[in-house]
Amino acid sequence: MNEPRHKEYLALLDRIAELQRRKLALEKDQQKLRDRMRRIHAQLVLDIGTAKDEKGKSIYSNEQLRDAALTLKLEQHDEYRESREQNRVLDHDVRGIVIDYNTLVDQKYLLMIELGIPVESENEKYPDVH
Repeated sequence: MNEPRHKEYLALLDRIAELQRRKLALEKDQQKLRDRMRRIHAQLVLDIGTAKDEKGKSIYSNEQLRDAALTLKLEQHDEYRESREQNRVLDHDVRGIVIDYNTLVDQKYLLMIELGIPVESENEKYPDVH
């Protein structure tokens, strides 16, 4: 077997595994951010839905008013906005990892063919990101 190419193949496997680990870590962070955003959203929905004026009447009397109030309050909520922005950054990072990962998988397949390693038909690439 071609020893330098074999070492390159093993190094490629390590790089692929590292990308998988990084992607999982980022996705874990994203889940925490999404949980935080859902909690904030739920609290604001409760606050808006139960808001009363001094006479005890609902301040936001219809769904359209409640939706508008929620949209504005979410935009004004610092923690929600920061979490949303952090989530967008992490999403961008995950997309970059997916692209790098798929490129490495292509390189791995080419090396496998060159080294005479049987190539399985299963597709291990991540789906395209949009």
